[in-house]
Amino acid sequence: MPRRPIRYNDDLRFRAAIDREKARAREEARLGGWITYAIHDPTAPDTIGEFNTLIIYVGQTKQFGTRVDSRLRSAGTAVKRPKKWIDGALWDVMSRGRVPRFRVIERVGDAIASFVSETNWAKRYIEQGYPLRNKWVEQQFAGKPIDRETVPHEWLWRLAVEDAIEARFDLILHNKTSGENLVLNLSMWRPKELLRNVRDMVLARTVQLGCQASVRLAVR
Repeated sequence: MPRRPIRYNDDLRFRAAIDREKARAREEARLGGWITYAIHDPTAPDTIGEFNTLIIYVGQTKQFGTRVDSRLRSAGTAVKRPKKWIDGALWDVMSRGRVPRFRVIERVGDAIASFVSETNWAKRYIEQGYPLRNKWVEQQFAGKPIDRETVPHEWLWRLAVEDAIEARFDLILHNKTSGENLVLNLSMWRPKELLRNVRDMVLARTVQLGCQASVRLAVR
């Protein structure tokens, strides 16, 4: 069992270094957009590419400041190594007394473009030899890039209604009894409502009406 690392509330200098990284992320977030970012391990020199420190993860988010704050706080206050892939890696870095570095790679305009950007940057870095800790299978190997048409639809169900409207994709209700398809009017739901919740509510309503139905995504 490794020793408990220096934590956010235990060392003022270490806490100040974490706060500087979070402040820098908030400044980046003010520029807007969906952000693709890399996490660097400052304890490992980059012997592969052009950076000073090693890339260990590629991510994406619309809330960059919040994401960085959450990652650093989770790893920095854990009393033992977290089981999540990237949280465990950040814990390792912080257990060595250093603060992980979050670097903005790219900004794009919507959620689908963000997933595409994240995946293709991960593939690019893997091809170069970086030991990424990404969890999704599509981001664990190099090879052919994905695009708007080939982004896995299961990733999109985690998004909100406002993200679907922004990214121009639809939810299609298929009536298995009549064979008819209906494009759901997403403006009827709250902007922050998750798409998987919309799907579940619609399907529950069709059951009440005595119909068999399914809901799928359609990217325009």
